[in-house]
Amino acid sequence: MATVDVSELTWGVYDDQGQPIANYDTFYSVKVDDNSKVSDFPVEDGAFVDYNKVNLPNKVMVTLVAGGSRTKTSAFLDALKEARRSTALFAIVTPEDTFSSMTLEKFDYKREAVGGQSMIKAQCAFLEVRQVTPQYATVALPAVVVKKPSSASEVDTGKQQDQEPAQPDVADLSYDQIRERARTDAQGRK
Repeated sequence: MATVDVSELTWGVYDDQGQPIANYDTFYSVKVDDNSKVSDFPVEDGAFVDYNKVNLPNKVMVTLVAGGSRTKTSAFLDALKEARRSTALFAIVTPEDTFSSMTLEKFDYKREAVGGQSMIKAQCAFLEVRQVTPQYATVALPAVVVKKPSSASEVDTGKQQDQEPAQPDVADLSYDQIRERARTDAQGRK
């Protein structure tokens, strides 16, 4: 994002060009969920072990208000719908903090008799998108050595020519199998 210096902007939700997400009248409220997760797993005797604290993406709820003509409020809602459907990232600017790389995950809106029927309050849920630059490397791995050859994984050796099945060693055959083999061999020679 960051093609625009957001430090010069006031309360609002801005795209990468410094333009507001929609034509709204008021940035009504903001609620920030800055959270982390600690892994915990059971161990012996009913105890638990906690470790590995991971920072979760920020979630920011913003309420935007637009009022006026039906054309203006429709354009406001259409802009929010477009932002929700797109992969565009936004900056949410408040006096205390700026939240960059935020995507509009969902929004809902209401129109109430209290405060004016021509006014729409849209509650927008933004989620931080953490961008990373993938790095690739080619690494030669040594062949795996196994203790028992029968434990090794099967290897596809491609197409093979048909071969006559090898005759089992006579020492591995029973008496009846040897007699049958001798009779078959004798018939083949006739």
